[in-house]
Amino acid sequence: MRVTAPKNETFKKLMSEVAYRILKEDDFQTVLEGMFSVEVSSEDLKMRPKEFKRFCDAVIVEDGKKVRKGNLLIIGPYRTRQLRVRLSDEEYEKLKQCAKMRMCSLSFLFRGTLLSAIAKRRELW
Repeated sequence: MRVTAPKNETFKKLMSEVAYRILKEDDFQTVLEGMFSVEVSSEDLKMRPKEFKRFCDAVIVEDGKKVRKGNLLIIGPYRTRQLRVRLSDEEYEKLKQCAKMRMCSLSFLFRGTLLSAIAKRRELW
């Protein structure tokens, strides 16, 4: 997934922290590549609502999608594949508790944890 965004150092730093790499950068925009879903708020970027809306409108996502919900920009890949995993009751309950604490779905938690582990080992990059 490729993301082109207006130049913003905070946005670039946030994206780099979730394993996005910079492909190109100039005085006006930054082009990043990665595979993780990212949620960025206007508070994260220290932007007022109108400025944040203009920023979101200017973001271009290739091979993925972007959605703005109020002061939140969600960037993520299209997901078309399914993976089935068998867990013990105990493993399932632990995942469920963790997802509840993080206020996210089991799928979001599992996918993020799995991809994060792979990214840390640099097996895909």
